[in-house]
Amino acid sequence: MNEKQDSIIKKANYFIKNARYELSLTQQKLILFVMAKVKTEDPEFLEYKIPILEMVKATGLSPEGAYTRIEKEAIALMKKVWTIEAYNEAGAETRTSLAWFASFYHEKGAGEVRVSFAPRLKPYLLQMKKCFTTYKLEYVLALRSTHSVRLYEYLKMKEGFRHEVYFDLEEFKEIFQLANLPCYRQYGNIKSLFLLPSKKEITANTDLEIVRIKENKPSHRVVGFTIFFKEQIPPKEKEIRAETLKSLASSATYDEILANFDPDPIIFPEPQK
Repeated sequence: MNEKQDSIIKKANYFIKNARYELSLTQQKLILFVMAKVKTEDPEFLEYKIPILEMVKATGLSPEGAYTRIEKEAIALMKKVWTIEAYNEAGAETRTSLAWFASFYHEKGAGEVRVSFAPRLKPYLLQMKKCFTTYKLEYVLALRSTHSVRLYEYLKMKEGFRHEVYFDLEEFKEIFQLANLPCYRQYGNIKSLFLLPSKKEITANTDLEIVRIKENKPSHRVVGFTIFFKEQIPPKEKEIRAETLKSLASSATYDEILANFDPDPIIFPEPQK
């Protein structure tokens, strides 16, 4: 798989909306790292290689003890049960319980491990023709909170339809698995521990900017909120482009500068005659 293809995650919208799970940040990034290696056109899941040094570099894990850490988290994911809530053709509510990985394999000295996904994940990651979301792996790997990763993914799912999302407070707790955590019973804590840090992280590291969060409190009690967001060039990419443009400007021609950048949305001034 080439580098460009290997950096994209493609996931069914139904999965994003209806999967209920709690993961550590390392577990979340391990799963996404493997998902980015899935060729969505394949009819079946393969056994996916995870080069240890590649994952260390991509996720920021400490190189010391990296294999042991990845092995521990992968095995934990094989034991961790999570659910997808759905409705069958007859309209009856269903709950499918799954483990993330079906297998874990390591050959001593190989510098890599191999994992495979549970077959029941196929409808959500393979052969998708419509109703799916794609985003760059590098954006979520740059995030340092499980909340930020989940919220970014949810907003990306909505991006193609509108740039605002309303959450009923109780629905938000259910989607992001907060209902059973005492520290998130009050909206004030959700705002300070989840929403505001995620707003800052997502805006600083991804292609989405969370512009504002408007609270719905008809009787002095917040019952829901709307998140307004928009597309952006990630700040780090802006810095890289600016530095590259600066280095090119002293020696390159105007046409050469344009060739190194996507002219939209950056607008270059016409050269002086």
